[in-house]
Amino acid sequence: RLLSTLEDWLRKQLKISYLGLASLERTIARQRGRITMLKEGDANTAFFHKQCSYHGQKNHIEHLIEPCDLAGLDE
Repeated sequence: RLLSTLEDWLRKQLKISYLGLASLERTIARQRGRITMLKEGDANTAFFHKQCSYHGQKNHIEHLIEPCDLAGLDE
């Protein structure tokens, strides 16, 4: 069935509210994870070092492709 104007407005408002709360929940969960990691890092230096090493490897740029090298890839 088609929703009335009031029902449609209410549905949109509820959706906006729901999406805002879901975003807030994700943010809180991410912050809790960071706090847990920092606590474990304080208690266990090896754990903290492994995490830092992993992030360093993940951010490492192995090589760059120059624009002139891209011309041969299309063929």
